[in-house]
Amino acid sequence: MPFTIKTVCTNTFDIRRFLVEGPPTIEELRAKIGALYGCPTPENICITYVDCEGDFVKVATTEDIQAAFQIIQERKVLKLFLCGKCCQKEEEEKKEGEPVCPKCGPECKCGPDCKCTGG
Repeated sequence: MPFTIKTVCTNTFDIRRFLVEGPPTIEELRAKIGALYGCPTPENICITYVDCEGDFVKVATTEDIQAAFQIIQERKVLKLFLCGKCCQKEEEEKKEGEPVCPKCGPECKCGPDCKCTGG
């Protein structure tokens, strides 16, 4: 019977769900997360889950994933929290929202009289 993995990007609150037949390897999990969120470097994402005692537990190895699956046997849903730069959308929104000085670029050094909002 398949399990559901629910991922939550803690920076953007972007939530995704996908099914797996059993505990994936850490490489498979990171590859899937990278594909879902458009992340070019999924190995840099910090992955955590909340255990039965309410503690946040870091997922860094395949053994960590297997331990998490032992906890969720009855619920069949593993909720993972992702921190770091987990999606391209987040980076694009950041770039779009930054003020850009016509002279200096995104990091304005003109001072308070500059017409961009970065000075």
